[in-house]
Amino acid sequence: MSTILRLVRRVRRSGDQGFTLIELLVVCLLLGVVGSIVASGLISGMRADRKTRARIDVTADMAKGVDRMTKQIRVASPVVAFTASSISVETYRNNLRYRYTYAYDATAKTVTETVATYASTSAVTPSTTTSQVLLSNITNGSTAMFRYYDRDGVVATAVKDVARVEVSLVETPTGDQQAPIGYSTSVFLRNYQEQ
Repeated sequence: MSTILRLVRRVRRSGDQGFTLIELLVVCLLLGVVGSIVASGLISGMRADRKTRARIDVTADMAKGVDRMTKQIRVASPVVAFTASSISVETYRNNLRYRYTYAYDATAKTVTETVATYASTSAVTPSTTTSQVLLSNITNGSTAMFRYYDRDGVVATAVKDVARVEVSLVETPTGDQQAPIGYSTSVFLRNYQEQ
């Protein structure tokens, strides 16, 4: 133990009591390199987290919107009109008739829900009509949002033949050049009756 103390005292007497400027610069440089590596790892992790959250939010929004559409389509009695980008269905509740129209606007990139309420089941004009954007940032482009099939799985050409509706959406999350997310489901009309 006394040898170690003698060596420490000898080092202190020789004037070697601090760090040189070069040693400090090397330490600062190494800390800077390690700090930049850690910071870049944190930043890329935060970006990946943000992208993942955006994709989860988009998927949840699409699922919610499609669920709302398919709920009305499923109980439709009957399908009133259809195209590749819109569908109109009627439902009846409490002696009232409701016409739900879901339409895709490629320019605005939205899917709009319009609900027309009729005072009775035989009324010709609606007593109230409300519209709201159900989904936004939909980028279907030329992809058909709705496809219609009869009970044998053949493409339906007439309203009376529609027994199944396939809904397909493509939405692109905002920011960071993310890939589009596709969502598709198929709905069988409960009230379909062969005529």
